[in-house]
Amino acid sequence: MKFALSTLLFMTICASGAMAGVVVQFEDFAPPGGLVNVAPETPYSEAGFTFMPDNADSAIFDAAEGAGFPGDPTSWFGFAARNTITVTGEGPFELDSILVGPSTLGSGTTTVTFTGDIFGGGTPLTATFSDLETATLETFEWGGLADFTISATTDSAIDNVTSGTGTPEPASALLLLGTAGLLGTRRVIRRGA
Repeated sequence: MKFALSTLLFMTICASGAMAGVVVQFEDFAPPGGLVNVAPETPYSEAGFTFMPDNADSAIFDAAEGAGFPGDPTSWFGFAARNTITVTGEGPFELDSILVGPSTLGSGTTTVTFTGDIFGGGTPLTATFSDLETATLETFEWGGLADFTISATTDSAIDNVTSGTGTPEPASALLLLGTAGLLGTRRVIRRGA
């Protein structure tokens, strides 16, 4: 019995570390065919993440708005070259991947730089993607972030920001709850015997 409970507890601890993925998609925020400005006094928040620009030269664009993000048929977040976007989450988080590229408001290709600050300090992480011509999925696999910034050489866009948040998946949470119940039942049985 002890071995079975020990094994179940070990499996629960391992499973509870699984990350539930979150994708920030910017959908249903801008009105159909329109846009909503995002500024320092009005940052954008979704799924526990906040996108804070340095200035008011950024917006969420509906897919049917006149400007475009070539290669991405859905709503997107656009920002000017002279703007830096800081993205924060709730506690340490991961940056797994992001769709990034030029918007049609810019001048051709773009080079986009991401800088990640580690939660609790440490050497910042940096990645630069050069000469992007269309929406391109870039992968990071950065963990333990406090925040990250995005800057570009011309008007650019992002979409589908994917992050593991450190939240246990529902199945893992149920397994943890079940194990606690079994351990509690075992104590009751011992006391009653």
